[in-house]
Amino acid sequence: MGSAPELVEAQKFGKYSLVAKLATGGMAEIFLARLQGAAGFEKLVCVKRLLPHLAKDQSLVTMFMSEARIAAQISHHNVCSVFELGEIDGKYFIAMEYLEGLPFSCFRRRDMYPGHPDPGLIAGLGLQACEGLHHAHQLKRPDGTLMEVVHRDVSANNLFATVDGVVKVLDFGIAKVQDASVRTSTGSVKGTYAYMAPEQLRGERLDRRTDVFALGTVLWELFARQHLFKRETDFLTFQAITSDPIPDVCEIRPDIPPELGAVIAQALSRDREERFMTTRALGEALSRSVASIGGPWSAAQISEEIVHSFEARLDDQRRLIRTAREGGAYNLDADLGPSVGHGSELTETPVSHVSGQTPPPISVTPSPARRSAPMVAPQAPRSATLQVPPAPARRFPIVIVLVALLALAGGPGDVLRDAGAGHHHATRRATPDHDRTGHAATGGPTRCGGRHRPGRCHGRRGRRRDDPDSGPRRRPRRADTPRQARTEAGQAHHPGRPQGTTRLHHDRFIPGLRGDLHRRPALR
Repeated sequence: MGSAPELVEAQKFGKYSLVAKLATGGMAEIFLARLQGAAGFEKLVCVKRLLPHLAKDQSLVTMFMSEARIAAQISHHNVCSVFELGEIDGKYFIAMEYLEGLPFSCFRRRDMYPGHPDPGLIAGLGLQACEGLHHAHQLKRPDGTLMEVVHRDVSANNLFATVDGVVKVLDFGIAKVQDASVRTSTGSVKGTYAYMAPEQLRGERLDRRTDVFALGTVLWELFARQHLFKRETDFLTFQAITSDPIPDVCEIRPDIPPELGAVIAQALSRDREERFMTTRALGEALSRSVASIGGPWSAAQISEEIVHSFEARLDDQRRLIRTAREGGAYNLDADLGPSVGHGSELTETPVSHVSGQTPPPISVTPSPARRSAPMVAPQAPRSATLQVPPAPARRFPIVIVLVALLALAGGPGDVLRDAGAGHHHATRRATPDHDRTGHAATGGPTRCGGRHRPGRCHGRRGRRRDDPDSGPRRRPRRADTPRQARTEAGQAHHPGRPQGTTRLHHDRFIPGLRGDLHRRPALR
């Protein structure tokens, strides 16, 4: 937090005293609050309050309340606990446990965690996250049927490691329950784009394997210390998820056992049928893959690593907690920053992986270990990419429709004649009636490029349109219509592209629409 902010009187919010604002997101603001009761009872909680201007949107209110209802049914030590859902003076809020620790994204940031994460550390973090998600996936209705909960927003910022070495899954705000009364709008896409599975981008029906893909992305990034799919624009991010090669993490971290690299590769399969069926199966595979180097780290070992590596940031949290317990409070008009606990979105890691290039391998030097785990010798070079099929382009049906429309408008001859400059050149062949320059045997150049077409290249009564002595000619068309002007302008801008071809509409990309991932016909 830097220098200590000035203390003020705590603001009351129902039975809670708001101590400090931890963060403000696109949907809610998060506060550290103090709950006091009889006989000296006191508890620090985290209050997540819907932004006032969004309280008028009933769909957002419903989504906000749905988060609390789903999370309240989850009772697991690897999921953040929810205490209360309420409304005070028209402001909806959720009260949940306050966590002291750091999100997974801190281990990815080189400026926050200078060393290279040990494979056992990442496997230990991933194993606990798998257990928390599996418990949520197994939620059942009163009649015993599965609710089929899907988190849909598993990311490095929504997975939290406490100072006790316990991993917590956060933010079920957009979790989906299949066949629930509140449904996502058709074609809409919700979640953090850089961690979405391909089927999530396509708007298909989701299941727990969608969370497996997102968790595999988080694990890959913790090893590589960079984003896997995040690009400069949403469109390029979508393209990276659906078609770009996925680098083998063992090429970047040679100290990783090959079995661990294979586990992450299976979790990142674009075909969900080839992924792990459950997050628990993923966790069990993580444990087996690091058995040769001592197995996944325990909660005690993770706690020791966090306290040792993030001492300065934890000091800020302890100062805040001490102020809260002593009855103090800070100005709520300013966020205290990401170092004070969960709910704060950290500054994102810069986009560091460029499509089509394999990041250079990281040289790992063993540091003074808090655990005596043997380092694995560098493995033999492996394939730099996972062999995954590219997403279908859906181009040919659109082209066929365009050709059919052109045929209806002008007939087959016009379609062939207007297919492009290359076809015009191909028709300029010497025939018995035409020489190689495209002139008819009787004289001047013909409009059809050397091939006589009765009724097309000649006017009525046998007059040739291009012969000044053959009578009046038909008035040539002018590019005075907006449609024709746009067509000619597009051809001038792309002289090598024939009319009727397709292109990707980068400038018309709208996040959340299914069709934007596929090719569409150019506007003419």
